[in-house]
Amino acid sequence: MNNTGIIYAFDLNKNRLKTLRKLHARAGVTCVVSKLQNFLEVDPWDPQYAKVGYILVDPSCSGSGIVGRHNLQTDDNDNKIQKTNRLKRLSAFQLSLLLHAFQFPSVQRVCYSTCSIHVEENESVVKIALSLQKKFVLAPILPTWHRRGDEAVLGEDAKKVVRVSPVDGANGFFVALFQKK
Repeated sequence: MNNTGIIYAFDLNKNRLKTLRKLHARAGVTCVVSKLQNFLEVDPWDPQYAKVGYILVDPSCSGSGIVGRHNLQTDDNDNKIQKTNRLKRLSAFQLSLLLHAFQFPSVQRVCYSTCSIHVEENESVVKIALSLQKKFVLAPILPTWHRRGDEAVLGEDAKKVVRVSPVDGANGFFVALFQKK
């Protein structure tokens, strides 16, 4: 963007926001307005957001794609129950952020990204989001990337999303791009 336009960044965690501001300053980025605020409480119809055309939803997630992160993936039944409950809470939160992003009147594209390898936080969230609204469809991204989404969940749309796995030599993550019809 060459420091033109405005990027609004929202976070509820003071430390993450402080780190974000520090990184922006270090990189010479001056077009970011960072706010210690819950994105779900941002009014899409507020005039200051009238021209928001693109939104990146990068929600809190399990972090299961981060190499070395303990992921509650053991054979212990208590841990399986704990993992399942945590993933349900996280995916519900992630879906609420994504659906909120769709409400901004001028938004044309919404990118959804996690550093999770779990279907529950990725393809399942995308599938539910597609079923609950009819203004957005998935747009294909990074056509040369080899690893795609779970076809059992997304069907043909799985070819439009990107997955990266630690076996690819990077942290695991997921990206989907929603395009307004």
